[in-house]
Amino acid sequence: MKKTIIYIFLCIFVIVFVSVMFFEILLKTLPFVYRLIPTDNNIQYVYVLGESTAVGAPYEKISYSKILKAVTKNYKINNKEIKLIHLEEAGCQLYHQYINYVLYRYLHPTHRGIMLLYIGTNNWAKEDLYSDFKRNLLLNSEVYKLLDKYIKFLKFNNYNIDYDFQYEYEKIVLLAKKFGDDIYISTISGNYEFPPDGNDTIIENKEIDDLFFNNKIEQAKQLCINLLEDKKYQDKCSFWYRLGIILKQENRISDANEALFNSAGYKVEDKPNPIYQNNIIRKLARKYNIPLFDFFENLCKSGKIIGFDFFIDTVHPNINTHIDIAYGFIDLLSKKYEFDFVKKEDLNVEELKKILEFNNNDMARVIMSRIVEFRYRNLDTIKFNKKVYLKWKKNLEEIEVNNNLLPNREYIDNFLEFEERITDIKNSEILGMEVLEQLNNKLDTYIEQTFSSRYFNFVNFGTKGNSKLKSI
Repeated sequence: MKKTIIYIFLCIFVIVFVSVMFFEILLKTLPFVYRLIPTDNNIQYVYVLGESTAVGAPYEKISYSKILKAVTKNYKINNKEIKLIHLEEAGCQLYHQYINYVLYRYLHPTHRGIMLLYIGTNNWAKEDLYSDFKRNLLLNSEVYKLLDKYIKFLKFNNYNIDYDFQYEYEKIVLLAKKFGDDIYISTISGNYEFPPDGNDTIIENKEIDDLFFNNKIEQAKQLCINLLEDKKYQDKCSFWYRLGIILKQENRISDANEALFNSAGYKVEDKPNPIYQNNIIRKLARKYNIPLFDFFENLCKSGKIIGFDFFIDTVHPNINTHIDIAYGFIDLLSKKYEFDFVKKEDLNVEELKKILEFNNNDMARVIMSRIVEFRYRNLDTIKFNKKVYLKWKKNLEEIEVNNNLLPNREYIDNFLEFEERITDIKNSEILGMEVLEQLNNKLDTYIEQTFSSRYFNFVNFGTKGNSKLKSI
């Protein structure tokens, strides 16, 4: 009986081992075989990988890749018709993009093309998790790279596992080079003017804010510095953020940006770590001799806070920033490929919107969706970004739209009432929670009454009644 069991296990082991080796050899060999097959001479495939930024959220109809195609005359590169292959996916991470690319390329052997990479904004990495030896070892196994997420799940029984940023990014680069696709890379960024989500230093934050909002700027700055030097605080993201806002008030833009980057280094939810992640992207560009558009460096040289001037929320670029990314890639492509395009200085943004069928109704939807989404952030979001909300309210009042598509404008007034009341009630925990509960319920009712599901089909609102504001 024991021998039978041993034989069964040995047979299973041999079958699994042979199967793994077969697929390992197959996955390693096919890309090189595919490169021998002639490609379509009439179509220029352009692969677009990425997260919601690459999708174009919250605009939907506008993204840097769609702009790139729209401004290219006759929609042709090297006299071939551009065909965008949209492998990007909102909310995904590098692993999912790798799987999307694997499935498409192994099933389309003749579709050799250009790859545009503005990716990594959802991986939120702060440091290397693998040694160089371990990373290189894992990168040599095609089967492991396909199944690593599930292998880790079996090991840790948890899908929310940290991944090594360079390993996840390099997987995509290596496979694209095997298939012979022409890779172009961009560094990434987020809105660092946006407050970090959640913290454990509410009392200390209040002390800084009371000084700052009462125009005691120097005292607020010194308190931030003292708290940053205090070793008892492990999470200093909110202190760095507030120091950045204070330095912005003093018009010390470069120092302010540096402080805001340090904040993101502690708390990277919602936006990428600008220093670590971009250094990895630059490293891979050098390692594999890939043309790089240093988008983040351009923002740093702009003389502005890397915030709402470039982004419409925590991480999604506004239309002008999508245009900048598109022309960054165009500049790289024009050095190798022949094609005519509308020069950036000659671009008419309103004409571009018409080409992409983006109208006032779409813009109203975008603004309203951001207001609703911001409502589920923390109190600092409302406190520090009141000017943004008032600007959006003014924009909505000026946009001429189909009244059947624009939600009840009374919602905006109720939202602003909500954020204005917070300053008055934040010192009274019991009364404050009661008022917050009432206002939250009131706003939930307005959402249900005035917003259809299709109106915000690209926004994840979370669960009704579980607003982060209610938990504070």
